[in-house]
Amino acid sequence: RSGGAIRSSEFSSLYFRIANALVSYFEYLRNMLWPSGLSVFYPHPGNALPIWKPLACTIVLVVVTIWVVKGIRRAPYLAVGWFWYLGTLVPVIGIVQVGEQAMADRYTYVPLIGIFIAIAWSLPEQIKTGKEKLLPILSGIVISLLIALTWIQVSHWKNSITLFKHAINVTDTKYLGVATIHAFLGDAYHREGELGIAISEFKKSLDLDPVNLYSLNNLAATLAAVISMKTTNLPFNGQAVLFAGLLAAILGNGCVTPGGGSPELFNGKDLDGWAITDFAGGGKIEVKD
Repeated sequence: RSGGAIRSSEFSSLYFRIANALVSYFEYLRNMLWPSGLSVFYPHPGNALPIWKPLACTIVLVVVTIWVVKGIRRAPYLAVGWFWYLGTLVPVIGIVQVGEQAMADRYTYVPLIGIFIAIAWSLPEQIKTGKEKLLPILSGIVISLLIALTWIQVSHWKNSITLFKHAINVTDTKYLGVATIHAFLGDAYHREGELGIAISEFKKSLDLDPVNLYSLNNLAATLAAVISMKTTNLPFNGQAVLFAGLLAAILGNGCVTPGGGSPELFNGKDLDGWAITDFAGGGKIEVKD
């Protein structure tokens, strides 16, 4: 908790964490069966999750559970695989929120073994019913589709820029966590020396989430990288101005304009009396050579 990995309940209420957990159980299965729209980061929807989604996912989970329990004498492997899946996901399903993600594909490495157990033990039963001739054909079709999907997915991992661009493209923009993906993309551009584009991505992030600490921190680092420019005059709001101005103060050559007022020297002495609210109306940062 002290390192910020475990988020307390203010991140989202218990209801929304349970709702997201129910949706995640279903989404992991959907991604296994049809792995498209995969992302390196799935932002937590918080209160943006529509109520019908957890309800629909709950119905599916309950129906499957009843089905495997009723058939436990005939096909015990289905119950073993299903409850393996449900049980091993509990520690990482999001009741105790870790980070800002709703889910993560890496969490399913062990849980999906249960689903594969159920599938593997079901195949001999299908062969016994005389469907063995269809099995090679269906297997060939499924494997071919998965190869194609894998080829497409691997292309997104060419580098960090393509990876986070893809993550933005497949993520619903109504989720606040999209701001974090823009921040990751900005950091990737910074590492490639594309500082102007990096600043643009951090600004997109802060437009969505003005208190995103990752964006604020990396915006300051990027401004430090462009400090050699004769003049940098960038419009930002609220906390972004305060953080970036602090960087300028540390470097000893910063000037900040709060709320459209006259420029004031941003130095350690002034910092004590300034707060984020002083910049509620926006502001400008000037970094001079």
